[in-house]
Amino acid sequence: LLSWVLALLHVPLMANRRLHPAVENNNSGKRVYKGKIYAILRAALRFGLSHRLGFTLTMVALLLLSAYSYRFLRQGFFPDMVYDQLYMEYKLPEGNNSTRVANDLKEIEAYLKTRKEITNVTASIGGTPGRYNLVRSIANPSLAYGELIIDFTSPDELVENIDEIQEYLTRQYPDAYVKLKRYNLMFKKYPIEAQFLGPDPAVLHRLADSARHIMENTPEVCLITTDWEPQVPVLTIEYDQPAARALGLSRSDVSLSLLTATGGIPIGSFYEGIHKNNIYLKCLDGQGKPIEDLGNTQVFSTLPSLNGLLNEENMVKLKAGTLSKEELIESLMGSTPLKQISKGIDVRWEDPVVPRYNGQRSQRVQCSPVPGVETEKARLAVAEKLEQIELPAGYSLQWQGEKNASDQSMKYLFKNFPLAIILMIAILIMLFKDYRKPAIIFCSI
Repeated sequence: LLSWVLALLHVPLMANRRLHPAVENNNSGKRVYKGKIYAILRAALRFGLSHRLGFTLTMVALLLLSAYSYRFLRQGFFPDMVYDQLYMEYKLPEGNNSTRVANDLKEIEAYLKTRKEITNVTASIGGTPGRYNLVRSIANPSLAYGELIIDFTSPDELVENIDEIQEYLTRQYPDAYVKLKRYNLMFKKYPIEAQFLGPDPAVLHRLADSARHIMENTPEVCLITTDWEPQVPVLTIEYDQPAARALGLSRSDVSLSLLTATGGIPIGSFYEGIHKNNIYLKCLDGQGKPIEDLGNTQVFSTLPSLNGLLNEENMVKLKAGTLSKEELIESLMGSTPLKQISKGIDVRWEDPVVPRYNGQRSQRVQCSPVPGVETEKARLAVAEKLEQIELPAGYSLQWQGEKNASDQSMKYLFKNFPLAIILMIAILIMLFKDYRKPAIIFCSI
């Protein structure tokens, strides 16, 4: 609507101010609009006016032909940008550390630099580099994630070689998700996403496995994955709250003590040149070695426990001289083995992250179209079979990715469209004070 108002107001005003038609200086009576172009235009207008019916039918036929030919155009919500740079996402299953990611990225970087069409490769580990490009999706931070930013000699070289590089990396690193991505305004991470919603993670896993099996047997799609990471081992301690409270210990004390027995507590840092090194406080056993049995981890309180000080028995011993002040202070500041304040320590397998959508547990099966296949065509290739999956009560299937983004954009685009049309018609009627001329203008549009 704003563009329509500007076209009717701003353009005529600027044209009247800036454009001046050529005028003959003498009174010879020569026509101002002359020349071959105006002669051809004049002849075409005369022909159209003298053959109104045939000309109108021809225009209608051309309009219908254009509408029919639209189906052959390449369908895409947002086209890829013409740019001589792309980025590569590399993701290992959760539980892998950044050391392997760094080693794999070094191997890939060495391979890419052997190709003559690539000029530069920049690596990033743990997440998306900050403040370098906004026209891309942002990855979730993870120690199992890495990126390469790859520069090509030209956009044509990028388009020509991207499929070959993608096939090589997929073949060389089968246990990782490797995806070359061009810059695009699309804010979704994957072009095709089928999302299952429901309360039970086990049922969601079963539905996602069925959808994944369908996609794996569909030649139009590739790089199939889900947004749920594989289960990881989690150290679980059955906290005995009454026993811990009697000793003046809390859950935070147990967590802090476990941290000192495993990774250590960062307490400072020092520099070796430009490299920063952290200093960690760690607890060791009596022989100065790392603690192997976590049940023997010494749990200490961040604040001195007053339970021993207020204990009547200790006060009697202190008055009788059988308990010294040093021994009392040592008991107040001492530590307790973890096994005394826990009912058991074991390792369980759990999902590291459980995604939710509108408050419900959700799992998305994601994929990309194979090179040369449109996104919507690839989605339709799997949609019919996916929608035939029997869903239990309380579970649903939704399409995300480009499909959802396109539907949402069209919804908000046409939300106020009728009002805009009404205002356009009203403006034209007020300008021309007639119904015929506005009708001709809208028919021309």
